[in-house]
Amino acid sequence: MALAAVGLGRVAIARADGAFPDAQTILVPGAHPEEIILATNFGVILSEDGGATWQWSCEVVANAYGILYQQSPPPRRRLYAVAGAGVVFSDDLTCTWSVAGGALPISSAVDLFVERSGGDRVFAVASECCDATGGGTFSVHTSNDGRTTFGPALYTAPSGTSITGIESALSDPATIYLTLSQVGASTATATPLLARSGDGGGRFEVHDLSGQLGSGQLRIVSVDRSDPRRVLLLRTAGTADALVITRDGGATATAPVQPSGRIKIIFETSAGSILVATDDGGLPSLLRSQDHGQTFQAVFNPPHVRGLAERDGKVYAATDNARDGHAIAVSSDQGTTWSALMDYGQVRSIVPCLKVSCQDACVTEAFLGLWPASVCAADGVPLPNIGDPTGGRGGGGAEGGSNGAAGAAGLGGRAGEEGGAGGGALAGQGADGSAAGAGIGGAGEAGAGGGPAHGSGSPSGGCATAGSAALDVGAPVGCALALVLTFAGRSAVRAVRAARRRCRDRR
Repeated sequence: MALAAVGLGRVAIARADGAFPDAQTILVPGAHPEEIILATNFGVILSEDGGATWQWSCEVVANAYGILYQQSPPPRRRLYAVAGAGVVFSDDLTCTWSVAGGALPISSAVDLFVERSGGDRVFAVASECCDATGGGTFSVHTSNDGRTTFGPALYTAPSGTSITGIESALSDPATIYLTLSQVGASTATATPLLARSGDGGGRFEVHDLSGQLGSGQLRIVSVDRSDPRRVLLLRTAGTADALVITRDGGATATAPVQPSGRIKIIFETSAGSILVATDDGGLPSLLRSQDHGQTFQAVFNPPHVRGLAERDGKVYAATDNARDGHAIAVSSDQGTTWSALMDYGQVRSIVPCLKVSCQDACVTEAFLGLWPASVCAADGVPLPNIGDPTGGRGGGGAEGGSNGAAGAAGLGGRAGEEGGAGGGALAGQGADGSAAGAGIGGAGEAGAGGGPAHGSGSPSGGCATAGSAALDVGAPVGCALALVLTFAGRSAVRAVRAARRRCRDRR
């Protein structure tokens, strides 16, 4: 998908894939009140001091063409995305990226949901070529270790049916929703389906909503924070979009908003306001409901919204830097008024861990007018040491359990260039007086990380040695695919991947 190049006093940037620089997603984690992360189609821009300073992280091989950026719940600070390499994650604020493994097919991920209720469960939707109709075979996989490994398919869609989204309920994690689409010639003729599981995915009940909504493709927006049976959805039928709400888990549904333009983002605030941002031929609109979706009113003079997030009663918007003059705006009154927080010209440096890797891409962006050339040479502010939720460098392991069980692993060093050596586990004395268990050294995530996973195996426990230097993920990728984080953007990624696998796009 190519975006129109509107200069507004700035050089129109034409990348190799036709993408104009644009924002996708904004993340403002409540557990870290000074952190603001803006995902774009040319990398990630972030601030760790509430917006006083901004730094840039270019795309590297692992997170190239990254979309659907999300963050884990506390105590982790893991950043996730769906990229060309598959589901990828970073434990050091974009310095290094790893690709999730396990049963999830490589490069097949088309959707991702990081559970918000705590713990380490992550859902991924995969599409592989080809089913009996010549289209992709869609399946859902889960990871219960925060990303490292995905298990076998939790659910596989019938032939001719695509999975377009997944989400679990914050108030009842055993409730899981899938949006499905039976094959049609286009989204205008597809059959909208909503599947619900109340037992963690063991069984799904599928509701055909075409009788109430007509034809179209459904996508999940969000499950209500406190009511697991209330769900916001997006229906797309050709060029017509609609906000859909079900209040009974999918048995019935209504479409209270059917704007003339395309819906870019739907967001419900903690105060209960529903914001629907649209774009009608380049003209932005923001519709708001303050009665839980019964009625909607237009907000005066909104920005071109690309993504929305909320923290401490403030709503943050990822916006169109070229049209609005800013890339992030903030509202303290549920979207009534907006003030600029950051534009691309305020980026002052590359994140220090990627200063060398991002040089070529930075020089290109500066040459094309995105920010001053001084950004590329500036010394950046070191990022927080966040590799492990309990601290940075490795420490000693816990004592062994009863009956001479092995001591717990020491904490590994943080990912990236400042990682410390992995800690050695202390020997544990068996409760029945048997020999102490063997220590297990903790491995660092990356960088100058921890050493071998296992210690010497001696009765007193082994100590891990310092690991080797970090392996560079790869050279920067100069241009990201023109994918704004919209529901249409997800479709574009699916189409690209399907084409690469020589499958027809049967959405």
